[in-house]
Amino acid sequence: MCESWEKVVVKSEGCSVSDENILETANNSEFLDTISSLLRRAHFRNANIFRRAFEGTEITYPRMTLLFAIAQNSGVPQKVLGEIVSLDANTVSDSLRRMEKIGLIERMESVDDRRVLTVQMTRSGLDMLIEAVSKSRKMQAQVVERLSSTEIKKLRALLQKLQGP
Repeated sequence: MCESWEKVVVKSEGCSVSDENILETANNSEFLDTISSLLRRAHFRNANIFRRAFEGTEITYPRMTLLFAIAQNSGVPQKVLGEIVSLDANTVSDSLRRMEKIGLIERMESVDDRRVLTVQMTRSGLDMLIEAVSKSRKMQAQVVERLSSTEIKKLRALLQKLQGP
């Protein structure tokens, strides 16, 4: 495989014709500027800002997301929480299990259907939510620090549109 690099990739001696075609395609590709690539890199930037903001706490992104969803929808079934926050069932179940283990939430059988687990926040969960709100405001300011208020509104609307109904 050719491993000569200049800017993105350049042709070098010893490469076959098909290698040169691949390298030319890579040089002319706009992949790094596609929406999906830009969203992914923005996500990683956001994740790094989050990690620094919540370093030394028990708060992870899924836990924080679930805490906010539980605060707004106390007593809803675990499955519904996953739908609200767009997390898969395994991530929700694992996160809630860990949150219950450290005393942030309680899961109880539904009075209507014992097969269904409902979720409620504990006092410790509320304390963590209060801490998360404070840190989250600072974190969000960092995430959008390069944008004007108009750009922030446009970005929020576009991201919501991409999410769909």
